[in-house]
Amino acid sequence: MAVAMLALARPNLLSANDVAVLALPFGLAGTLLAVVLSRLKAAPQTQEWADRLATQVSKLEEQQLRQLTGDFRHRIDLLFRVCPVPGLGATTPTDHGRPEGIGDITGFWRGMDPQRLVITGAPGAGKTVLALNLVLGLLKNREPNDAVPVRISMAGWDTEGKVNEQLARHLEESYGFTARMAGKLVAQKLVLPVLDGLDEMDRRDDPAPSPDTQPVHRDLPRALIVLTSLNNWGRDLVITCRTDAYDDLAATHHIRLVDAARIEVQPVGAGQAADYLDDRSAEPARWEQVLAALRNDSNPRLAEALSTPWLLCLAATVYSERHLNNPALRASDNRDPAELLLPSTPRDLSDHLLGQFIGASVARHPGLPRRNDARLSEDEDGHEPADPKPPMYGGDDVHTWLAHLAAHLRSADMQPPSATGPGSTTDLVLSRLWPLAGERRVRIMDGIVTGLIVLTTLPLAWTTSAPVLAVVTVSGIAVAAGTRASVRRVHPPKRMDWYRAFTPSGLRRFRVALKDGLAGALIGAAGGGLIGALLAHSASGGALGSATGGVMFGLASGLESEPSRATSPRGAIRSDLAVALSGGAALAAGAVTGVAAGFWGQIGFVAAMAAGVGGVLSMGVESGRRYLVFVLCMRGELPLRLGLFLDWALSAGLLRLAGAAYQFRHEGLQEWLERHPGPSSS
Repeated sequence: MAVAMLALARPNLLSANDVAVLALPFGLAGTLLAVVLSRLKAAPQTQEWADRLATQVSKLEEQQLRQLTGDFRHRIDLLFRVCPVPGLGATTPTDHGRPEGIGDITGFWRGMDPQRLVITGAPGAGKTVLALNLVLGLLKNREPNDAVPVRISMAGWDTEGKVNEQLARHLEESYGFTARMAGKLVAQKLVLPVLDGLDEMDRRDDPAPSPDTQPVHRDLPRALIVLTSLNNWGRDLVITCRTDAYDDLAATHHIRLVDAARIEVQPVGAGQAADYLDDRSAEPARWEQVLAALRNDSNPRLAEALSTPWLLCLAATVYSERHLNNPALRASDNRDPAELLLPSTPRDLSDHLLGQFIGASVARHPGLPRRNDARLSEDEDGHEPADPKPPMYGGDDVHTWLAHLAAHLRSADMQPPSATGPGSTTDLVLSRLWPLAGERRVRIMDGIVTGLIVLTTLPLAWTTSAPVLAVVTVSGIAVAAGTRASVRRVHPPKRMDWYRAFTPSGLRRFRVALKDGLAGALIGAAGGGLIGALLAHSASGGALGSATGGVMFGLASGLESEPSRATSPRGAIRSDLAVALSGGAALAAGAVTGVAAGFWGQIGFVAAMAAGVGGVLSMGVESGRRYLVFVLCMRGELPLRLGLFLDWALSAGLLRLAGAAYQFRHEGLQEWLERHPGPSSS
């Protein structure tokens, strides 16, 4: 209003180009209003969001269970028993001490009151597998108003945040829900948290314990804080924790989860282990000595070592019949299972299996599985096809790369501050790996690369009437953008799904959003044109400038993703880079509009272009930009296509997923890699 009055009083003060700039906010405001009204009118209810979340969780966790157990046809029937809980505890449908099978966990949960459960067990006992079976069992027979079980890794839990806030944040980061949607789902008790790995919250004092180190008491300050907050929270939930860590909390700190039942995963019996190995083998005769030792109870050391699903799966993987259909490779590549009888202690056997595990995984999984196929790259019997592909990676390279990542996780100095919580000792989040290449090195390189990209707008300076001044302006903007890009704190990736635009539902949403954008653009164009005609006798400049913002806003909002699937670790980086591409497209459209409106050759136009490029890079795409710089800095030490390698390791059973993060398949593998950083020492 003030600008209009000033222009009416002094008609020659504003040019047509000035009016175009002043009219642009009107176009953006009109577009924003149209899109907001459209979304409010068509906003789904929380029950629809919960159903969508249930579908996402089911797909993700089915894949996780398949990757952790190898295949669905050969499963170890884990047993659990109810442990007595002194004082305040939950009532259970099963007597204390009587073992139950893994298939009974869903019925056990439904019979609890209240439904608060602690799953304990030895390292590698199968706590996560039992929790996954509970999640999938609850989703299979879920009623419309039932809460959706969501598994969350506890390693990166922020002890300073409220429980509700962290649950909502997990839905945002791992499942793509907006803050408003996630907050409402949690507030209306439609999310059942399954908190996996309470014992993984606190670092060990010794980052690489020796093989003979026995479990000892260690402080668990973060776990203590979390249990206190969960007791105050008081809602239904599930926690998994190692038996010794949970017992330490109760004995030393006098705290446990109140109003909760506790179950403990039982060791695998020798007979169970023998039956599993027999069922998994295509040539049981190769296993004759091992099976006899287990069934006759003649080798207690072997029975003890293979009493956890983790080591049992290791044995089955290492001594599987690789190249069964290729006689030329069969004799030289297949190992003799009788080697399992040689180690003198369970720890020696564990180290022996871990030393062969990576090589066996490379041989069994030469390439990535088909897109959208959760099955491993094997045939129905769990063996490679007759014509195996050449390996994507060498075993020594895989060992070295994974050891680099394991060392990074245990280094306190390499954990970057996060806008969403502390660094984790188990979670490999792509956007937080950059300190591995040297924090100062990556930050300096990030600033230099950003500044150089901004300087690509320098040729525009020579189109102006004052090129020296334009060069100085662009250079200053480049320095400012590079300085901003080199900051230590990096915000989480932003979400925008370009692939969604090519799906039927994405195209429908795109058309609706574009229609809203065009409607706002017309409103802005009409208003801007009228202002231009009144103030500077030029309707075209105001209309053109205002319409551009509306159209680009419609395009961008059409690409914003509804949460139809979980966010993969690589997908989070791709999404963040997509934001930069959308910003670049808007910038290009603005440049074309500026030229059409007569801005070409003006210093303001050149400065706006440089500032736009710098802003998109330094503030609009932080995580994706920092990740790409990190990968370039680690060239030769990690694969250039790091995300592709981690996806391969996931399909090969060396890693697992935890939301939008990778984790090592088991903490035992991570610890072993810390102690054996090079293949030669294995």
